[in-house]
Amino acid sequence: GERTIVTAASCVYNREIDGGFYESLTFLPGMNGEDYAPFGAFDWEHVYVLDGFVTEYDGTYDSVWKYDLAVVELAEPAGDYTGWLGYRSSASLGDFEGYLVGYHDDKELGTQWRSKCDVPKADVYKYEFLHKCNNKGGEAWGAPIYVYNGQDKPRTIVGLNMGKQGKTNWALRITPAKLEWLRDL
Repeated sequence: GERTIVTAASCVYNREIDGGFYESLTFLPGMNGEDYAPFGAFDWEHVYVLDGFVTEYDGTYDSVWKYDLAVVELAEPAGDYTGWLGYRSSASLGDFEGYLVGYHDDKELGTQWRSKCDVPKADVYKYEFLHKCNNKGGEAWGAPIYVYNGQDKPRTIVGLNMGKQGKTNWALRITPAKLEWLRDL
């Protein structure tokens, strides 16, 4: 929405910090270069993570990866200037073309890149899906993977990129339970 960012909980919560949450978060929509943020900067007002990301932690990421979801509520409506992506859950997710937008560590600092890839149904699981969208460095955690409907033009988030898994990449799915949590906020 106009004040809402969906990302990975590990982007906003760090177990090594007292209280867990970073003290400040700034959103620079459309940033494309170290000194180019065309819409300005927006500070956060509230941040939420799935409870399981905090309470189910046993010392390993394996214990909490399926809860690695956060919502950042901005103090001002950045989406009034930029628009925003929707999000959805689909039991029939699979055989889709996904788009990943984020920042690569192997490119000029702060430049935004987009890649596209096919995601076969065989690579879609209960909490995640595997994909081959270009995934270098900085976009490893929390970047949206969305589908695009060319007829009515919506771009809808179906997962969050979580980085490499062996020789492929993986994303956390927006499941029905996660969708309900997002809507309840």
